[in-house]
Amino acid sequence: MEKSFDSLSVLLVDLKRRLKTTRLSTTFYTHLLFVVILGGSIGVWFPLLQGGWKMENIATTVLTYFPVIVAVALLEFIEEDQLYLRNFGLSSAFILGVIFLIAATRNDPDVKYYWALLGTVLSVVLWWIANGENPRFRDYDPNNAVAGPLDAPLAGKTPPGFKVD
Repeated sequence: MEKSFDSLSVLLVDLKRRLKTTRLSTTFYTHLLFVVILGGSIGVWFPLLQGGWKMENIATTVLTYFPVIVAVALLEFIEEDQLYLRNFGLSSAFILGVIFLIAATRNDPDVKYYWALLGTVLSVVLWWIANGENPRFRDYDPNNAVAGPLDAPLAGKTPPGFKVD
């Protein structure tokens, strides 16, 4: 009899770890702030500066922002080794797609804006989770301090008669 695998419990632990892993990483926060939030939202700011601060313009531009962040996060999840993480990414993208459709079909700009804002917040959280353990956001490599892997043989020659007590 095969032992069942409780992937939901493992997923919850994994998600929690991914949210906490980055809490002290300046590289992660720099990417989050300058690339994802500010750089990614140029498509929101530019039209607003050109066309005015009408709620209809704001709602539409925010609505076009968050699907891109979802797509980028989904690309990270698709590359995961664990199937439960890939499925989480796909399920999250589906839910955020539903939020997009709800927002896109609203006629009231205020309602459209609130749905789009919800999608934006959730998409940034999804990006955070997708990249929480991404090695390119590690601030330092502990091997760099000693110029290589700790288990590598030392370079150079030892003087004759040298002993370590």
